[in-house]
Amino acid sequence: MTAKKEEINTNNLLDVLFSGWTNQLKVLEELEKKSLQVIESQKEWFEASREQLNQIEKNTKELTADWKANVQELLVKTAKTKGSLEWTEKLEEIGNKTQTLVFTPGKASIEILSKTHEQFEKTYRSALEQQQKSRIEITNAVKGIMDQIQQAQMSVLKSFELPVN
Repeated sequence: MTAKKEEINTNNLLDVLFSGWTNQLKVLEELEKKSLQVIESQKEWFEASREQLNQIEKNTKELTADWKANVQELLVKTAKTKGSLEWTEKLEEIGNKTQTLVFTPGKASIEILSKTHEQFEKTYRSALEQQQKSRIEITNAVKGIMDQIQQAQMSVLKSFELPVN
């Protein structure tokens, strides 16, 4: 009776240890999933920022075009001079240069961040794949070792069993 109780306790202890180890692996896998979700959220944020910046630039260009048309109309109505067309062209040039100065750094920054993020994501996913392959190999090895330990314990405990009459 004592041998069977020890066998149960030993098996339970091994099961508890293996269960704790597999639970830690599950937590690690959940952490990996969450980190991939964060990476996806960042990617969506970069894309949304790029779209917003493009929309702002488009709206600004439309506003500049409307402003130019209004200035030309005003100059035609008020000042019938030959320099009015040249004046509006200079204002348009200033507007275009201003837009370039305003939007180029933002676009370049988002592009750099996007490319850096893309490279980070590729590297991270590759590292996760390697980690998962290693984890599978280790898990299989640990399962094999656990089975061997249980079999060895069973054979040792069987040698101490009392014959039943």
